[in-house]
Order: sequence, then structure tokens, then C-alpha cells
Amino acid sequence: ARVPIVKHVTHIDKAKILNFNEKENVLDDRGGRTIDLKYQSYEVLNFDDLLLWIDEELDPERPYMVSNIGEGEATLTFRSQREALMTRVKMNEQNRRRYVQDLESFTCTKHDDSFLPEAECIDFDICLRPFSIRNSEYLRKVYTNYENSGLARAGAVVLKEWSKLWGLNNSFRGYLTSYAINIMWIYFLMRAKVIPYISPYDTEDRPMDAHRTPTYLRLVPAAHTEKETQRKMGIL
Repeated sequence: ARVPIVKHVTHIDKAKILNFNEKENVLDDRGGRTIDLKYQSYEVLNFDDLLLWIDEELDPERPYMVSNIGEGEATLTFRSQREALMTRVKMNEQNRRRYVQDLESFTCTKHDDSFLPEAECIDFDICLRPFSIRNSEYLRKVYTNYENSGLARAGAVVLKEWSKLWGLNNSFRGYLTSYAINIMWIYFLMRAKVIPYISPYDTEDRPMDAHRTPTYLRLVPAAHTEKETQRKMGIL
């Protein structure tokens, strides 16, 4: 059966957003996405060691520019928001594996405020069938109405990107749809008592009062500090 679907694919003018010089394939001084890296390691003792370490660890998302701040800190500048985001996730994930008595750590945090709203960086489909509207209404309740809904939203995006990256979520050769990944994530959160049980039967089959003009919500609430968010997401 044919299903009416509207696809949203990100098309961003990187010349405007990133100040990218197409002819020379470089960024000017105003461009890029910058993150802060703090490191403490037995192997990476100085800036030269850090440069070698970055070449090995951050392939293929190598930064366009690395600036030494000193005292175990540096800033990394990337050509795209995706590279910067993937590096932050990768570095903070590896940090949990490396963490040994506060003596071995690498952590990344956002440096600038030029990151676009998350919705501009995520591809998604809009299905206009009644059951799809009902499902979307249910997901919105889960991802907006509770204390930990912000973490649930962030986790859903991470899982979507991860599943796409590893081929689990693919239209032709994958095993799971994005919707299935979301339902599994919600089930886990309910079982872990991160969010309360929300019965899908409480959402009407044809929700006439669904949000026609929903308010944009940040992926992670502003009230959450970055350190607090990293800690809670790490636990999940």
C-alpha cells in the first residue's frame, strides 16, 4: 500500500553557515565548529604528543585546526557540525573506558554557540497516515512531559545516528526502523524507571487534538548543565 511520506533532508548552505571557501577547500578564521578538549594522560604529556594522538584517535573526523591553550587543554576546529558532534560523542565515550582513578581522562565540551538547532541536522520522514499521527503524539508525550524527557530525547537521537552508522537502521538492508528503535528505547527507559509507564491506549486512534503547531524544545533542557547531562547519559 502506498504511504504518503514527506522527507526532510538537511540541505545547509555551508558557505553561509561555516564560512567555507569552496575554491581553496579551507575555512576562514570565522568558520568551523569548535570544541574544547581537556586531557590528562600518561602518554599525552604535551601539545606535540596531543597532535600525534589526535591523528591516531580521531580518524576520519580529524579537526581542521588544533590550538594549544596549555595546562592540558586545546581547542579543536572542524569543517562540519557533524564531525564536531561525532568527536564529542566518541571522546566522551572513550573517556569512560579510559577512566582510571582520575589520572587518565579525555573530555570534550562545546566551545562556541554557533551550532544550529538539532532539528536542522537530523534527517527524518513525516508520514501522514492516521496511525503515524497517533504514534507521533504518543512519542511526543514520552519525550516532553517528564523530568527525564530531555535525556530521553537526546538518547533517541544518539541511537538513531548510531543505528544508521552501523547499518541496523536502513531502508533496504537494515533490520530495524527508526520507529522500532524509539519504541525499544522507550521500553528500556520504562523498565529502568527513568520515565513512568505511559499506556499507548491513552492516545486516541485518531487524535483530533494533536499539536498542530508544537513548540520547539531544546534537545537537552537549558536547566541541565553539560557535566550533569554527560553523567546521566553515561549512566543510561
